[in-house]
Amino acid sequence: MAVTINVLPYELLVAILEEATRLNIREIPQYTYGLSQAPEPMRRDVRMQRVVRGPVGPDTLRWNATDAIRQVNQAWHDWACRYALASLYISRWRGNERWLESRILTNLHSEPSDTAVYQDPYSSLRKTVRLFSHSAASGLTSCVRRIWLDGYYGAETTALIFELLLQLPALEYLTLPWMALRQGTAEQWSRVLKSTASLELLSVNLTATQIESVKHQHITINPPLASPAVDFHHLTRLKIMGDTNHLGLADEDLVSMSRTAINLHEIHITGTSSPSGISIEGVMALVHASQESLRVLEYTPDLPSSPHLLPPPLIHSHPCVEIQQCHQLRNLTITLPSICTDLFQTPACSHWTGEIQIRTASICRSALSHVSWPNILHHARNLAQSPSTLSIEIHSQIFIFEPRLSRVHGPTTQLHRLVASSATSSSSEEDEMLPSGKMPVEGPQWKPHISETQSSPYSFVTESTFFSSSRPYLDV
Repeated sequence: MAVTINVLPYELLVAILEEATRLNIREIPQYTYGLSQAPEPMRRDVRMQRVVRGPVGPDTLRWNATDAIRQVNQAWHDWACRYALASLYISRWRGNERWLESRILTNLHSEPSDTAVYQDPYSSLRKTVRLFSHSAASGLTSCVRRIWLDGYYGAETTALIFELLLQLPALEYLTLPWMALRQGTAEQWSRVLKSTASLELLSVNLTATQIESVKHQHITINPPLASPAVDFHHLTRLKIMGDTNHLGLADEDLVSMSRTAINLHEIHITGTSSPSGISIEGVMALVHASQESLRVLEYTPDLPSSPHLLPPPLIHSHPCVEIQQCHQLRNLTITLPSICTDLFQTPACSHWTGEIQIRTASICRSALSHVSWPNILHHARNLAQSPSTLSIEIHSQIFIFEPRLSRVHGPTTQLHRLVASSATSSSSEEDEMLPSGKMPVEGPQWKPHISETQSSPYSFVTESTFFSSSRPYLDV
């Protein structure tokens, strides 16, 4: 009796189809090309112009590679659609294609010309909306789990974005430009957030032309977040990246989100730099709302070069206290104006098992009278001894403290002076200062007068050597 592949267990059949798709991707074109129109009559140069449009996106490669699989039967068709459409990346065409003259289409020997190839920059978004509008009954819309929309900042494209999103009932992971939060309505956001588990908002600086174009469009600041219908309690992951020079996100937006964002497992806020934008106050509002479920917290802004420009925290409790209330927290990367003395001392930190990286300017002022940096590092070292997977780093000014190994990393030129000033007859500079694999973290230069040392290679010394002569740099 003949046995067909369809009688195999489903898991084995899926593994075979995935391997076949990967092999197909290696065989199909990885780049897109185009040809210009035919040469004009009586023109001596009969060469046609070839256009290289760039690499094919991963989602398009998956769709093309499963073309033959979709035509076998209904079961294979359904699997191929779920595989190819599970993750979509839709980007605005940025006009970086150039005309290229070549006699042979298989080889590219000449340089591209300066003439740009024009096409509708929003064509990918329009075609995707049209595809899902016409294929809602076929089940394609239920295949999309993740979508990333990049480069769409106008009110017209925002309307297209929500027209697309509202057709995707199984959408779980969503990445959007920040302007969608300014231009979308409360009804649109309330419907989109019903199934979304992960939300990423990307901010970028706009050109003067883009800002002028957006200003002429109808924008009502913060309408969705002001509505009680917009509910973030389904979200388990929130990520905000980058900064912008137009209508950027601010603490007020995060405070509005925190009213319903009570089940977040991960909070990532990176690359923010505007003084009027997101600060530690807005971050702590989200942390306080999700303190029972939060597992990962990352707040790494691109801070100004002078410490007095750092926005002061306006929250009633110190950020360290809020962090200690997160009993599910595992990984922490955060920038704080100051660090509390008992951050590593309380039992609330005993569950930390991942990576802990803290950037701070100083110790909390209320504790300077009875606590010093060596005491804080001692408690951090005791905490890091119990779970072997726990890694703690504290960045202060231009120095990096590694409590587990009792090491202090810093610019070689600065550490050289420290070692020289604390060297004894029984020790040498070579024995006490060694090359370090650490690099300075991009961000604040807390001491402007020594910021030139950032370009120096990093070395490390022991804590005892460092603190014996570090008073000009730290309050110890």
